[in-house]
Amino acid sequence: MERAFMRSEKILAALIIFMFPVLLFAQGEDYTPPSSPELYDPDEPVLPAYVQYKKVKSHPYLGLGLGFGQSRHAGGGGSPRLAWDINAEAGYVKSLGSWTRMDVGLDLMSGQIGDSRGDLRVLFGSVAKIGYGYNLAENLHAVVRLGAGMALANFEGEDDQGVALTKEDSLLGTVWQLGFHMIVPTDSSFDILAGAVFSQYAFNVGDTDRPDGTTFRVDSYVLNVVEVRFGARWRL
Repeated sequence: MERAFMRSEKILAALIIFMFPVLLFAQGEDYTPPSSPELYDPDEPVLPAYVQYKKVKSHPYLGLGLGFGQSRHAGGGGSPRLAWDINAEAGYVKSLGSWTRMDVGLDLMSGQIGDSRGDLRVLFGSVAKIGYGYNLAENLHAVVRLGAGMALANFEGEDDQGVALTKEDSLLGTVWQLGFHMIVPTDSSFDILAGAVFSQYAFNVGDTDRPDGTTFRVDSYVLNVVEVRFGARWRL
């Protein structure tokens, strides 16, 4: 009798040991962990800040500008003079991505440059430009542009003794420019521009006339011009 009781205890202990993991597994299947609120909408991915700008749209444009600065002979000597110009431009902005752009255009200009030894009245000039732009903020863009072209000008100056010199024929010269502009869009079709432009004009003046009928030769006349420029653009 005692042996039978001991055997039944062993059988019961074996059943408990066998059933214990089964009971734990069954309880684990019924367990549901508590849910936490979602921190963001999974259907709206979070983008880096630089991608959240409004996408640059490709568009043609027309613009007007005014520049003031100083011009000086590239070879040194003489004193700088006030330089100014007015310009009209037409171009196209090509979107390169969410925050970059390419800017190509043509500037038509007229103005005054020179130094203490001579003045050049720029009757007409045209400069073809290409540039790269990028967003600095939601409503602020920057553009770096490089350009080259031709200019037609009249020359008046002085020789080494201070005698007046004139050139009857207009001069055709070359011009290249490097500019940096900040662009502020004000609405869907109007932009304000402000920036700085470095230009170099080169003319081969040749023989000039003195008041007494003699001539004086002026070789290449190269002027460096630094300006601040302001303008407006209309997006078409």
